[in-house]
Amino acid sequence: MFSRQLKYYVSALKQVLNLEELQPKQQPAHPSAGFSIVEKIDKKIQETILKNEQEVIKTIQLLDSGTIEDALQKIIHSRKITIFARGFSELTAKEMMIKFQLLGKNCELHDDPNIIRTISKQIDKRDIVIFVSLNGKTNGKTTELVEAALNCEQNGVSTILLTANQNSPLYELCEISLVGFKSEKSYFPDYEVRSRLPIQVMARVILDAYAIRSEEN
Repeated sequence: MFSRQLKYYVSALKQVLNLEELQPKQQPAHPSAGFSIVEKIDKKIQETILKNEQEVIKTIQLLDSGTIEDALQKIIHSRKITIFARGFSELTAKEMMIKFQLLGKNCELHDDPNIIRTISKQIDKRDIVIFVSLNGKTNGKTTELVEAALNCEQNGVSTILLTANQNSPLYELCEISLVGFKSEKSYFPDYEVRSRLPIQVMARVILDAYAIRSEEN
């Protein structure tokens, strides 16, 4: 996201500079027109970058080393990891699955609602479930995640949650929760496609920490 924004800004800036070079010949009466365009673009891009920067920094600040260690120990001593995710969170979940597999950990991902409901009833107590959900609310795409978390709780299966909302049913049901910071600003307000940057940051911390522990062993 940052690289795309930067490329757009540089491209726009070059266009404005080209206009300024031509302006003395074509429009000498308006020498500051190009500069005002740059200011406008610069402010919008800065707001976008700061929004992402804020999500990253505040998410890291919210992370507790004790909670990370608890999650890490659960993962290390589990026989298998099952990851449940829906919507755009599936992209982060897929990355987690692949990296756990590359590190030699038995890991699988499920994103189909019916399969999530069924599989969650059959998970062994020696395994662990990781839920990846930005909001964790019982909306159209996370109802099955809440049902799965309830099944795990009833069957004594350990659960870890990566989320940006601690006021949710998933947060209440999961054993260990890592909570990131989500800004209120959305550039796609009509769609549920908010940035998963907070959970991506937390996923990376967990994966990097697990990789370090794997090297130590």
